[in-house]
Amino acid sequence: MKLRNTAIALGVGAATAVGLSLLKVDKPVVIRSTVVVVGVGLIIAGRDEKISGELNTNKSAEDFFESGNEKYQNGDLEGAINDLSEAIKIDPRFESAYLNRANCNSQLGDFKEVIIDSDKLLTINPNNVAAYNNRGFSKAILGNHEAAIEDFDKALDIDNNFAYAYNNRGISKAQLEQYEEAIKDFNKALDIEGEFANALQNRGRSNYNLGKNQLAVDDFTKAIEINPNNHETYYYRGEAKHALQDIEGSINDYNKASEGYPEDDNIYRILGNLNYIIGNYKIAIRNFNKAIRIDPKEATYYSNRGLAKNDLGDDKGAIKDHSKALEINPEMTPSYYYRGRAKGNLGDMKGAIADLNKAIEIDANKANFYTLRGAAKQSLNDLKGACEDWKKAAELGDEDAAELLKEYCE
Repeated sequence: MKLRNTAIALGVGAATAVGLSLLKVDKPVVIRSTVVVVGVGLIIAGRDEKISGELNTNKSAEDFFESGNEKYQNGDLEGAINDLSEAIKIDPRFESAYLNRANCNSQLGDFKEVIIDSDKLLTINPNNVAAYNNRGFSKAILGNHEAAIEDFDKALDIDNNFAYAYNNRGISKAQLEQYEEAIKDFNKALDIEGEFANALQNRGRSNYNLGKNQLAVDDFTKAIEINPNNHETYYYRGEAKHALQDIEGSINDYNKASEGYPEDDNIYRILGNLNYIIGNYKIAIRNFNKAIRIDPKEATYYSNRGLAKNDLGDDKGAIKDHSKALEINPEMTPSYYYRGRAKGNLGDMKGAIADLNKAIEIDANKANFYTLRGAAKQSLNDLKGACEDWKKAAELGDEDAAELLKEYCE
């Protein structure tokens, strides 16, 4: 699973990216006897409602229900669905079987089937709060947040102490950028279920999106106190700390997040950038090494590693990395600039000018491109060309170029 600064994922565990920011949604509800269980996996148990269907020659609906639950526990989701479907064939009013089949389909990512089962269940029992929650959950996953909110509203009309429905409704409101209203729902969920790490994380994300970064950090910290093994929360606290300019604290949290997501190249990219900011160039290079191992086709990782090598004085290494970045993405302007700088440091002024020509061809409004090209031209005794470049750079606001223009060209 990749954690992105601008991505939102719905669900516990596997995620569906649809834009904005990641919030946690609770799993669909399943039934153990007549007790609603939320936010956990399928529960192996019987049920209390009377079975009205006729017995199968070999098995009853209850038998299929139990075997379906057992297959679920063993990871055989398809087998579980088959058995739960048999239970429903024998007893078409078997509410727990519909709920548990919906949960299996949810874990397989078939949310349209979850909606179908929830619809059927609601024709049997229009007051089944779990069915409204599950249907709303699935609509949210599919991006229909307005309809999801309607289902969560109905669930809460039936049970106004249903903390998980408040949490899920808050998530859909946040997806619609109704962050203040979302926070009200998360607050309500927390009033009902005090130790609710999921709601704290979601409230933290909404606070972050409102620019209330310290409140976000506080929420994430409380969530971590409840569940210190949720590495997503460290990721988001790191993001909020970065916004507060707490770079060291942000690095610590992203390192903790990487323990849970060791194959997420984006985390190593962020760590590399943060370590670069505070001058930890060697650590930054190690971070970019890890990102490149995971995704060797991402040009920015080579470009950023090359920049760290530039600042360590490893010009040959920098040239190699920037060249690789440009091989992947010929429009990566910064790599032309920094490769040109490295070539200049190694005395290859013509090579430097060629790279800077290309950078300017792509982006003609970067003052430092002209300043550096002017310096390379000066080294080749092309003072006229150097002065033309410094003049252009000065016009674009480069004070250093303005000083060079006064010293060498007036």
